[in-house]
Amino acid sequence: MSTNGNLRSPKILYPFSSRLCSCCWRMVCVTIFFLGGCSSWSQVEAQTPLQTCLDKSGQAFQQPEVWTSSRTASPHSFGILEKTLPVQLRKCVQIEPSSDHTDHSTFPEIIKHRTYRKKLTGPTIRVRAGDRVRILLENTLDKPTENTDTPVDDITNLHTHGLHISPTGNSDNVLLSIEPKNNFQFQFDIPADHPAGTYWYHPHRHGSTELQVEGGMAGAFIIEGDIDEVPAIKAAKDQLFLVQQLPFGAKEEGKEREKVTTVNGLVAPIIHLQPGEVQRWRFIHAGVSGKLRLAIVDEQKKINQEFHVIALDGITIGEIYHPGRNTNDLQRGHSIEMGPGYRVDFLVKFGQPGTYLLKDLPETEETGMFKQAEKEQTLAIIKVEGNPKPMDLPTNEDLKDLAPMVKIDEDEVLNQNFPRQASFTNNDRTPGLDMNGLSFSSQRIDHSLQLGWVETWHLTDSTNFGPHPFHIHVNPFQVIQIGNYRPEFPMWKDTIFVDADTPVIIRTRYETFTGKFVLHCHILSHEDVGMMQLVEIIP
Repeated sequence: MSTNGNLRSPKILYPFSSRLCSCCWRMVCVTIFFLGGCSSWSQVEAQTPLQTCLDKSGQAFQQPEVWTSSRTASPHSFGILEKTLPVQLRKCVQIEPSSDHTDHSTFPEIIKHRTYRKKLTGPTIRVRAGDRVRILLENTLDKPTENTDTPVDDITNLHTHGLHISPTGNSDNVLLSIEPKNNFQFQFDIPADHPAGTYWYHPHRHGSTELQVEGGMAGAFIIEGDIDEVPAIKAAKDQLFLVQQLPFGAKEEGKEREKVTTVNGLVAPIIHLQPGEVQRWRFIHAGVSGKLRLAIVDEQKKINQEFHVIALDGITIGEIYHPGRNTNDLQRGHSIEMGPGYRVDFLVKFGQPGTYLLKDLPETEETGMFKQAEKEQTLAIIKVEGNPKPMDLPTNEDLKDLAPMVKIDEDEVLNQNFPRQASFTNNDRTPGLDMNGLSFSSQRIDHSLQLGWVETWHLTDSTNFGPHPFHIHVNPFQVIQIGNYRPEFPMWKDTIFVDADTPVIIRTRYETFTGKFVLHCHILSHEDVGMMQLVEIIP
């Protein structure tokens, strides 16, 4: 497993001669795709047509399939969602040459990766607080599969990122291992007072998390509730944006495969709105490593659209937050920074017809992940056209009583003079990435915590690799300070960037649930090699 955030390279097959010309080669590729292969392929793949790995850009924006819980007619009843979620190997063909070389012997490439139901995104789970979610996880993978590098690559489990539920038994237990050709019944009981919001799920088996998530094993987990009933929000179209970084790009000799950023499995899809229409956009950064900096620009690349943010990491703020409204740096101000694992809910309203672009802004070597520059990307194309549809935005008055978390005052904290420490570190030992100087071990408790305690944590980084997204399971935390910045409102999150020059101070309550769970860097290659700690809450 790579320790620098790069992706694995799927195995490449060489079924044809390199003497085919470019024109003839494209004809052969298309013929093979629609007819289901020739004798050379039939020895490797079934005689059914393979799908292309990714659709071309500019497809209509689509939502993943939605799973909802069943309820009785009583509005106070709790629902049950019961589904089977198979883990399957998806095989696809990358028809277009992935380099500028004239030697086409490596094409078409058959790419194989792990998915839920052979799709690029998992289904969206939509339930309410108090519901029970039963997911039968079927690990259909063989052992070994063709791009299996280590014994754990095909071992999996299921984690509900951000949910405040039990970490033990068959609930959100990331210490479980579901071997190939085995099934496991997960049951997630959502507390009746659980905050409404945007969460997500993905595999979390130590050592295989990056490989499985990068194949597309991720989906949204939405809990509906009070904020969804605010009239102006209820009237807005609810749109999910599951952003992934999938290894379907160019493969050059000696380099790892280029990542393609997709939204709901699509490349730069087209979204349609009417002038004056309000929509609610739920963003989930389900990628394995890169940073997102969202901005909405017009065709002249002027950033002229504000984000009306209503929730961070699934937790309602209790007001509308406008990033950068009070800053002079327009490009950095009117943008939203997201690291792997982050979620943000915001409202958009376009007053004027026209074409807009949802951008991931570029990063410099100073601001990018791994101290590397990141290119600008277009995530979606926005078409504002048709008859005006005047709609209202909610007001702060509408939202002020909906913030679910109670602010933690200093006098509640039990360890104010001796804050708990979590530091991203590296050492001279293999693999070299760890926390507090120790690589992860499931046999060692790094933090023993008491149920009901309230504590301060200091989060630091000494790796000099660029920002690390810190994530902790079960209980969210209140952000007190980021470097020299103190949030202007009570900011609650479960994932936050920590960099060498921006230590972070947080406060958290250990509520409701006991048991073992983890905290870790959400750059998934870092997590897999040991940048993770085991936590236990005791009665």
